[in-house]
Amino acid sequence: RHCKQMVVSIFNNLSFVTGILKKLISKQIWNDKSLWQGFLKCIQATLPHSVQVVLSLPSQQFEEAIATVPKLIEPVVIHCASNKSLVPVGLRAAISKLLEEHKSLLTKDGVAEEQ
Repeated sequence: RHCKQMVVSIFNNLSFVTGILKKLISKQIWNDKSLWQGFLKCIQATLPHSVQVVLSLPSQQFEEAIATVPKLIEPVVIHCASNKSLVPVGLRAAISKLLEEHKSLLTKDGVAEEQ
């Protein structure tokens, strides 16, 4: 909750906020349902800057985050399509599935189509 308030009031401190979010991953924040929901709200509020944080999640939590916050899909797909070598080994299967399911978000070059 506090991180989300900070994002709203001090949008320029995104690297600080994403650092906190990464630390929360190391504390397995998903084990506390209430904190996990707040974490996901912070991730959504800091998009696209939080894509790297999302990619730091274990596979099961990554898939839960994508299912819970559909707004994560487009920035994750775009980032991973253009940075395939940076996709963590533990997420490659989930990312491949996501890229296949949402390839309509991409052009041949792996860049988002202009609306």
